[in-house]
Amino acid sequence: MRMRIASSLVLATVALALTVMAGDRLTYVYKHGDRQHIHSSGSIDSAVRVSKKWPGDFIWASADGREYLIRDAAVLAQANEALAEVEALEPAMHAAEQKMKPFEARMDEIERQSDKLSDQLDDEQLSDAQRHDIEARLHEVEDQMHSVEDRMHGVEQQLETLEKQMDAREETAETKLEQLIERAIRSGATEKPN
Repeated sequence: MRMRIASSLVLATVALALTVMAGDRLTYVYKHGDRQHIHSSGSIDSAVRVSKKWPGDFIWASADGREYLIRDAAVLAQANEALAEVEALEPAMHAAEQKMKPFEARMDEIERQSDKLSDQLDDEQLSDAQRHDIEARLHEVEDQMHSVEDRMHGVEQQLETLEKQMDAREETAETKLEQLIERAIRSGATEKPN
């Protein structure tokens, strides 16, 4: 009888913790090799500290003041699967970001030129000829800006598409990870963190 009451209390406590997780989205750190996936409603610094606390692969989770450490190989393999689609998209994201860098650098350079010319136009001592020359150069700079914008448009669209795909995949992966963590807690596949 006493054993059944204790078991019921444990199950009620776990059920309460899982309800809180579902409502407030639990905080967790999934560490796999040199990569970490962190979902934190609190301080990122504390989550980063957690990621360095234990060697090897693990999931640390916190909900309703309770902490859980998961090092079960099967659970970790499922967590890795949940993030596989996110990680598969990362090389394409990185490549698109690298394609954008020269355009961004050129745009920064053009904006500096434009600002410098605009500042020169503020000089009340300019003759009409000087003002006309600066305005002409400013027009050339604006044409250069439009040319760069036209060329980078395709890369921007590619990056936006990839970002939308990444967001959708991350949302799916987070849902899978949360469900996986909840199942691991329910099944007792956790350790008490030290």
